[in-house]
Amino acid sequence: MAGTTARMGAVVPVEAFGQAFKGHNGARKVAAPFRYMEADLYNLQPAIGEVNRLWLNYSMALIPGEARAFGRCDLEIEDRKIEPRPDIRGDIARTSFYMDAAYPGCGIVSENNQKLCEA
Repeated sequence: MAGTTARMGAVVPVEAFGQAFKGHNGARKVAAPFRYMEADLYNLQPAIGEVNRLWLNYSMALIPGEARAFGRCDLEIEDRKIEPRPDIRGDIARTSFYMDAAYPGCGIVSENNQKLCEA
């Protein structure tokens, strides 16, 4: 995508674990575990800035069809759900499981996402 900038993006969005700390804005100031989670290099990956901004805190899902709003980038976003391209889904699942195991009790992988990540 011409004119886009690459930056680091979180595979597991801050929103996914910020809830365990009563909101992420205050958590940065008082909770060291939150800051470790937010800066965990296993969770940070290079990302296209525009896509990362749109990703926000959307849940992963399998979205029917192949409507793509990002040209050749195989990514679908619909109804606050996101479907990354097939060849990185395993990486996303492994990162999610890592974050869930490394930071127990933060509810990173929900019951719904557990099944999706296992698939």
